Amino acid sequence: MGAAGLAIGLALQGSLSNFAGGTLIMIFKPFKIGDNIEAQGQRGTVMEIQILFTKLLTPQNKTIIIPNGILSNGTVVNHTDQETLRVDLTFSIGYGEDIKKARAILLEVAINNSLVIKEPAPVVHLAEWQTVLLTSL
Repeated sequence: MGAAGLAIGLALQGSLSNFAGGTLIMIFKPFKIGDNIEAQGQRGTVMEIQILFTKLLTPQNKTIIIPNGILSNGTVVNHTDQETLRVDLTFSIGYGEDIKKARAILLEVAINNSLVIKEPAPVVHLAEWQTVLLTSL
Protein backbone atom coordinates (compact mmCIF):
# COMPACT_ATOMS: atom_id res chain seq x y z
CA MET A 1 0.00 0.00 0.00
CA GLY A 2 2.84 2.37 0.91
CA ALA A 3 4.75 1.55 -2.29
CA ALA A 4 1.62 2.19 -4.37
CA GLY A 5 1.10 5.53 -2.64
CA LEU A 6 4.73 6.47 -3.29
CA ALA A 7 4.44 5.47 -6.97
CA ILE A 8 1.25 7.52 -7.40
CA GLY A 9 2.84 10.50 -5.64
CA LEU A 10 5.89 10.38 -7.89
CA ALA A 11 3.69 10.03 -10.99
CA LEU A 12 1.66 13.10 -10.01
CA GLN A 13 4.69 15.22 -9.10
CA GLY A 14 5.09 16.63 -12.62
CA SER A 15 1.36 17.31 -13.01
CA LEU A 16 1.19 19.08 -9.65
CA SER A 17 4.22 21.18 -10.60
CA ASN A 18 2.54 22.13 -13.89
CA PHE A 19 -0.71 22.92 -12.07
CA ALA A 20 1.10 25.18 -9.59
CA GLY A 21 3.02 26.83 -12.46
CA GLY A 22 -0.21 27.44 -14.38
CA THR A 23 -1.78 28.99 -11.31
CA LEU A 24 1.20 31.33 -10.88
CA ILE A 25 1.10 32.32 -14.57
CA MET A 26 -2.61 33.09 -14.37
CA ILE A 27 -2.20 35.14 -11.18
CA PHE A 28 0.94 37.15 -12.02
CA LYS A 29 0.36 37.33 -15.82
CA PRO A 30 3.98 37.63 -17.05
CA PHE A 31 2.50 37.27 -20.56
CA LYS A 32 -0.90 37.10 -22.20
CA ILE A 33 -2.44 35.56 -25.30
CA GLY A 34 -1.01 37.28 -28.37
CA ASP A 35 2.34 38.16 -26.76
CA ASN A 36 5.52 37.04 -28.48
CA ILE A 37 7.69 35.30 -25.89
CA GLU A 38 10.92 33.36 -25.67
CA ALA A 39 11.19 30.59 -23.06
CA GLN A 40 12.98 27.28 -22.69
CA GLY A 41 14.90 27.93 -25.91
CA GLN A 42 11.67 28.39 -27.87
CA ARG A 43 10.13 31.55 -29.34
CA GLY A 44 6.58 32.10 -30.52
CA THR A 45 3.25 33.83 -30.07
CA VAL A 46 1.18 32.72 -27.08
CA MET A 47 -1.93 31.07 -28.48
CA GLU A 48 -3.35 29.43 -25.37
CA ILE A 49 -2.67 29.39 -21.62
CA GLN A 50 -4.05 26.27 -19.94
CA ILE A 51 -3.69 25.27 -16.30
CA LEU A 52 -1.04 22.61 -17.13
CA PHE A 53 0.65 23.96 -20.26
CA THR A 54 1.02 26.95 -22.59
CA LYS A 55 0.82 26.73 -26.39
CA LEU A 56 3.06 28.85 -28.61
CA LEU A 57 2.89 29.30 -32.38
CA THR A 58 6.29 29.79 -34.04
CA PRO A 59 6.95 31.97 -37.11
CA GLN A 60 7.33 28.67 -39.02
CA ASN A 61 3.71 27.85 -38.06
CA LYS A 62 4.69 25.11 -35.60
CA THR A 63 2.85 24.61 -32.32
CA ILE A 64 5.03 24.30 -29.22
CA ILE A 65 3.55 23.07 -25.96
CA ILE A 66 5.54 24.09 -22.86
CA PRO A 67 4.61 22.65 -19.45
CA ASN A 68 3.75 25.46 -17.03
CA GLY A 69 5.94 24.02 -14.27
CA ILE A 70 9.18 24.72 -16.11
CA LEU A 71 7.73 27.83 -17.75
CA SER A 72 6.98 29.45 -14.39
CA ASN A 73 10.38 28.52 -12.95
CA GLY A 74 12.47 29.60 -15.95
CA THR A 75 13.34 32.81 -17.70
CA VAL A 76 10.66 34.26 -19.98
CA VAL A 77 11.50 37.07 -22.41
CA ASN A 78 8.37 38.98 -23.47
CA HIS A 79 9.17 40.70 -26.77
CA THR A 80 5.81 42.51 -26.98
CA ASP A 81 5.38 43.76 -23.41
CA GLN A 82 6.72 47.23 -24.22
CA GLU A 83 5.31 49.61 -26.82
CA THR A 84 8.60 49.93 -28.70
CA LEU A 85 11.43 47.51 -29.39
CA ARG A 86 15.05 48.43 -29.99
CA VAL A 87 16.59 46.76 -33.01
CA ASP A 88 20.34 46.53 -33.43
CA LEU A 89 21.66 46.06 -36.95
CA THR A 90 25.26 45.22 -37.77
CA PHE A 91 26.90 46.29 -41.02
CA SER A 92 30.39 45.62 -42.31
CA ILE A 93 32.43 47.89 -44.52
CA GLY A 94 35.73 47.35 -46.28
CA TYR A 95 38.98 48.22 -44.58
CA GLY A 96 39.77 50.97 -47.07
CA GLU A 97 36.36 52.69 -46.80
CA ASP A 98 35.63 55.97 -45.04
CA ILE A 99 34.07 55.10 -41.66
CA LYS A 100 32.72 58.64 -41.08
CA LYS A 101 30.98 58.62 -44.48
CA ALA A 102 29.48 55.15 -43.85
CA ARG A 103 28.23 56.28 -40.42
CA ALA A 104 26.66 59.42 -41.91
CA ILE A 105 24.88 57.42 -44.63
CA LEU A 106 23.49 54.88 -42.13
CA LEU A 107 22.31 57.64 -39.81
CA GLU A 108 20.61 59.49 -42.68
CA VAL A 109 18.82 56.32 -43.79
CA ALA A 110 17.60 55.67 -40.24
CA ILE A 111 16.42 59.25 -39.68
CA ASN A 112 14.52 59.32 -42.99
CA ASN A 113 12.86 55.93 -42.45
CA SER A 114 9.23 56.30 -41.33
CA LEU A 115 9.45 53.08 -39.26
CA VAL A 116 12.24 54.45 -37.04
CA ILE A 117 11.02 56.41 -34.00
CA LYS A 118 12.36 59.91 -33.42
CA GLU A 119 12.73 59.70 -29.61
CA PRO A 120 15.14 58.32 -28.65
CA ALA A 121 17.02 59.31 -31.76
CA PRO A 122 18.74 56.57 -33.78
CA VAL A 123 22.43 56.04 -33.08
CA VAL A 124 25.19 54.66 -35.28
CA HIS A 125 28.46 53.67 -33.67
CA LEU A 126 31.54 51.64 -34.42
CA ALA A 127 31.19 48.30 -32.70
CA GLU A 128 34.51 46.74 -33.62
CA TRP A 129 37.76 47.89 -35.11
CA GLN A 130 40.18 45.33 -36.46
CA THR A 131 43.69 46.03 -37.51
CA VAL A 132 45.32 43.65 -39.93
CA LEU A 133 49.10 43.59 -39.96
CA LEU A 134 50.79 42.30 -43.06
CA THR A 135 54.36 41.26 -42.64
CA SER A 136 56.84 39.65 -44.93
CA LEU A 137 59.28 37.04 -43.83
